[in-house]
Amino acid sequence: MRNEVSTTRSIVRGSTTMIVIAWVFAACSDSGSSSMVVVRDSAGVTIVESLAPLWEEGEGWRLSEEPVFTIGSEDGPEEYSLHGVAAALRLRDGNILIANSGTDELRFYDSAGSFLYSVGRDGFGPGEFKRMTGVWLVGDSLFINDWGQDRLSVFSSTGEYGRTIMLHRDPGSSQTVGVGVFADGTILGRQFVFDRNKPSQSGLRYDKTSVVYGRNSKEGELLNTLGEFLWRFGLSEVVGRGRDPSTGVAMQSGIFADAPFGRNATTVTFGENLYHGSSASYEIRVISETGSLRRIIRRPIPNPPVTERDKNEFREYFVEDGDDWSRRTVRDLVFPETKPAYGDFLVDELGNIWVAEFSFGHDDRAGTWNVFIAEGRWLGTVRIPPGGRFIHVGVDHLIGRWRTEMDVEQVKMYRLIKD
Repeated sequence: MRNEVSTTRSIVRGSTTMIVIAWVFAACSDSGSSSMVVVRDSAGVTIVESLAPLWEEGEGWRLSEEPVFTIGSEDGPEEYSLHGVAAALRLRDGNILIANSGTDELRFYDSAGSFLYSVGRDGFGPGEFKRMTGVWLVGDSLFINDWGQDRLSVFSSTGEYGRTIMLHRDPGSSQTVGVGVFADGTILGRQFVFDRNKPSQSGLRYDKTSVVYGRNSKEGELLNTLGEFLWRFGLSEVVGRGRDPSTGVAMQSGIFADAPFGRNATTVTFGENLYHGSSASYEIRVISETGSLRRIIRRPIPNPPVTERDKNEFREYFVEDGDDWSRRTVRDLVFPETKPAYGDFLVDELGNIWVAEFSFGHDDRAGTWNVFIAEGRWLGTVRIPPGGRFIHVGVDHLIGRWRTEMDVEQVKMYRLIKD
């Protein structure tokens, strides 16, 4: 529930202007029904609005009834015990990679889920990790972000350590966190923006966090800045103040948590593009690696309302396994009138965009995902088994992370059947 950072959240500011061209077309099925999509150009930016899914009733994609494999057990060998899975994907040779941040290891399994070997360990040296938060496969290279060290480690797809990339960091700014890798191997880095002139406040407050995104070279040097973006809305409370003993700079410590039904954004890199969505409305923006807006993908639907039942469920979730701060703060929570438009999203190996329905806590509605093709048209929905979330989608498979009733972490792969 409570967290300091999330590696995939941001939103782009700005708006489009004059509408230049507008047209409407329908994708018709043999039955004569149609799915309406509105496409228009606004100042050189393509806007695609889907009014209904392209898939007809009974059509679409689905998962296999049973997983191809399940990795993760409560008892048994250590290599099958998972903790803090930061990433999981199928490599080009068919083997499976799991970034197990709890043991600071990259674990390799065969296509049936049998353990092969692992690399990495806890530490600050070459090929060592302190907290893996992201893995990206570009060509035959694995880029692994190591939270808190301004660096990415590069391995071969079979686990041989190659090099370490130290990311650019402006003096006096926060650390640079790698949050994505473009097709040419350049790296998307994120730095938090702090308003040092903002007066310090006591008590619980609702505020937003902004970040600056920059594209870094394969050596870590800053190539260009994509701009300042809103990252998330959250709760915070200052619990301590002081000064850094070495520099004398004023410092304060605090507690951070997600705001009730707060609008948090998602950031994904794929190919030469950056994908951003704020969840304030059902909209995703496609941005070039130089920062220019290329496409806006929308579903023109209202955000669902926040009901009294939603509020009560959130309060229960907020204090579940919480401490005194959570139990004290829950009485002062302020709720918005509507929920976010969606949860998060990812882009699969073919460029299709998978958008999760919004949920929180143990709500199994996270098992419903809406799929859009790269050009922006809405295909329809795909359901996955409840209790989990997928983290990688290939051409013909889906890999996700689930927890059992005994809170055992598992990674499963399902076949993706496309009718």
